[in-house]
Amino acid sequence: MEARERRDARAPLGSLSILGIALLVGLIEQVGRFLPAQWPRRHLDVSWMMGLELARMDGLRHGSELVFSYGPWGFLSGPTTLDRSDLFLAGGFRVLAVGAVFLALSSALRGIRGAMPLAVVLALLVANGSQSGWLLLLALAVWALGSLINRDDPAVRQLAAAAALAALLSQMKLSEGVLALILLGLLTVGRRRWIAGGVTLAIYLVSFAMWWLAAGQALSDIPRWLRLGREIVTGYADAMAYVNTNSFMIALTLIMVIGLVVAALLALTGAGMDWLARLAVLGTLLFGAKVTLSRPDVPHLEPGYALVVVILALLLGTVARGALRVGTVGVVIACLCVLLTAGSPLVRDQEASFGASQFDVLTSKHVDNLEDARAALIAELDVSSTVLSALEGHPVSIDPWEISAAWAYGLQWQPMPIFQQYKPYTRLLDRTNARALLADPDHRVLREREHEGSRNPVWETPAYTLALVCNFTVLASDPNWSAYGRAENRCGAEESLSSVGVAAGEVVRLPESGEALVAVRFVPDARGWGDRVLGLTGVQRHLLHATLDGTQHRLPEALAGGPLIVGAPVAEPVLFDLESASSISFDHAG
Repeated sequence: MEARERRDARAPLGSLSILGIALLVGLIEQVGRFLPAQWPRRHLDVSWMMGLELARMDGLRHGSELVFSYGPWGFLSGPTTLDRSDLFLAGGFRVLAVGAVFLALSSALRGIRGAMPLAVVLALLVANGSQSGWLLLLALAVWALGSLINRDDPAVRQLAAAAALAALLSQMKLSEGVLALILLGLLTVGRRRWIAGGVTLAIYLVSFAMWWLAAGQALSDIPRWLRLGREIVTGYADAMAYVNTNSFMIALTLIMVIGLVVAALLALTGAGMDWLARLAVLGTLLFGAKVTLSRPDVPHLEPGYALVVVILALLLGTVARGALRVGTVGVVIACLCVLLTAGSPLVRDQEASFGASQFDVLTSKHVDNLEDARAALIAELDVSSTVLSALEGHPVSIDPWEISAAWAYGLQWQPMPIFQQYKPYTRLLDRTNARALLADPDHRVLREREHEGSRNPVWETPAYTLALVCNFTVLASDPNWSAYGRAENRCGAEESLSSVGVAAGEVVRLPESGEALVAVRFVPDARGWGDRVLGLTGVQRHLLHATLDGTQHRLPEALAGGPLIVGAPVAEPVLFDLESASSISFDHAG
């Protein structure tokens, strides 16, 4: 009896000890990049991070005024130094997320000698190339998949905590929260734990509402946020996919694919796994593949590597049997981990626009450094005083994406709902922005002569561009920027000139513009089943391109219905001084 009491007394201490180690791991991850956040600077990704923070500071409503890949708590994954309190909140959340990954891995690897130090190393490595929200997803996935593989039935209180975290994750990045909820569904309903499943769903819904309100949002905006958020998630793969021809990136992608294949084979052949556990592991790997392989570049390969490492570690600790199998998995994990170490070609150095230390956010230097960042941005953006004067006193949106200008110049920022112009890549999203553009007669637009990669900037958001051309006029301009204000509608009703079926590559002659805008609408034939199945993995074959007078442009299929403006009677700055084209062809039949 005395010995049993001693063991029972030690058990809580063990639980507290491992929680303390988890907290320590999270704090260690901050060493060298304390509160990892972006100082304001000119950069496409930093710009949307600043947009999320500015929206939070200005009290903008997600759903009715703002929709993006990231929700009202998205700043936890992409923090900036604009607001010190939000930065501390994001830093604290990251400590907990890294600690959660460690706890999940230490539990999954408990059957392996040296599980604790291995879990520490793996947690720090996967954190090296992952946003905070992704780390929380990894922790939830490892816990849920480990429970499915081992046929554990987590207590209701554990499911409730996981559901609350999944609700938060949904409002950080919708797609990641959906995966977490699906895994919880498999863990409960899939095991015919109907009551537990009902409780988990109820906790998720209540938590979702509470997180939403805590972010200062209105419950009435949730349906619209979910509807438009779904458009962003489902349209991403086709619209944003591209083929990376850099040989080094191809090699990194192949290593990633090898890791995915090894993990999938282990899930299919692992001893003791039932069909539900295999399905859950394969589905999670498929999600990771789609995230990574749609855009095989460093920012997307990093989280893919992290996911494969933790899944392989989970399978190594639960179902891997035999020296050859264990050795193979161990070698793959080691190779992936090497590429996740700091300073490797895969993990990028932290960037800043000037020599500010992350520790400066704790001191009075924070304000000085923000002013230095503002001065650097103003010098780099170089918006003329004439253009700025045309915007003064008016609500302003910024095209195509450099939202940092709103902060740098103190503009009255009123963004389009989908606030970066490469994001409205479906007809619904495009039309949503077009309607918002015309809603306020006092609204003005600051537009930079900039576009992304091989895209045609005139076709980036066809309905929005047409609304801007027809209803706005240039108030002031300089070599790089133009200010637009509302004017009388200059466009009449659309008139169809002809409709023809075309083969892939067939050249169509275009009419002269004369006194009208000339536009094309294209409906591509449906893709083959092979392309559709492969697209589920994130690999997009036969992406749609249009060739305009010999110049090829990447075109999302959802926006091919246009109107794709190909000619105008006079040079229009909003059309980047488009010259009327004489021919067009598409590399798909339609």
